[in-house]
Amino acid sequence: MVFVPLLILAISNPACREFGEVALHSNLQLETLVESSGLALSKQFKSIVWTHNDSGDGPIFYAFTLAGEAMGQVELDGVSAADWEGMAIGPCGEQTCLYAGDIGSSRREASEMLIWRIVEPRPPGPGQSLSLQAERLVVSFEDPPFDAEGLAADPQNGDLILIEKSLAPIFRAYRLPADAWQSGSYAAEILDRIQLHGGLEASLVTQADIDPSGAELFIGTYSGGFLLPVLRRDGRISGFGEAKAGPIYGQGQCEAAAYGVDGLSLWFTCEAADTPLAVARCAELNSSEPAPAESCSCSGVGSGWWLLFVWLLGRKRGSV
Repeated sequence: MVFVPLLILAISNPACREFGEVALHSNLQLETLVESSGLALSKQFKSIVWTHNDSGDGPIFYAFTLAGEAMGQVELDGVSAADWEGMAIGPCGEQTCLYAGDIGSSRREASEMLIWRIVEPRPPGPGQSLSLQAERLVVSFEDPPFDAEGLAADPQNGDLILIEKSLAPIFRAYRLPADAWQSGSYAAEILDRIQLHGGLEASLVTQADIDPSGAELFIGTYSGGFLLPVLRRDGRISGFGEAKAGPIYGQGQCEAAAYGVDGLSLWFTCEAADTPLAVARCAELNSSEPAPAESCSCSGVGSGWWLLFVWLLGRKRGSV
């Protein structure tokens, strides 16, 4: 008898079980930042956050300290910025990249969207500017027009998750694989359909991020926040579990959120001339117990002893 190992589809727990209330932390101090619609916290440079303006500005990433001090800007050379609406940070090979999604409603008549990335640079410093070349990924859809503001990077492998902005409480989610950058284009296929429950707070997704462990997706609307377990198959995201309520910051038109580097905080910015940077900190840590396995035709296994038993059983049968 040939022993065939079980295929395990498991999800892990994020670091935080429940977040507390959102509170204003600081204001991002720069006159040219008036419509912050993307946010990412650096994993390389301590206490640095990146953001960008909505449509109307150039292709610029702005760096700040968590205290709100401007730390310079990075301009993407030769890049368009019709409607930058989503931002992410995540692995790109052996490095870390910043991603900007030109995915907003001003491109709604187009059959494709653009995502740009650069290797995360060191912030140039107060009043300083840096110009860098960027890579481009052209994303096409079978059923345009398409509008999106939710963009997140999988911290485990660099895949991108794109979530549409819709009035309906059901949103299409797409996975853009990390290897798509090798060809520079990708025909998007639906990964999952996320359903939220509620009224207006369950429509129009404007913000998204994945926690540093890769176990949880945060999505936010103008008035609601939601936390969803990340399901994986063979190490890649295969879908999302049932949503539960999460924090949200609603002092203005808020369209950007990002996890802290340890997963124990969620940060928010809004489109405002005096740009707020708000934070919800973890109120209850998660236990170390593994989360339930994703339902499938196989059995989820939560114990190394059970795996050892199955392996030994297979060897015994194979020797008969």
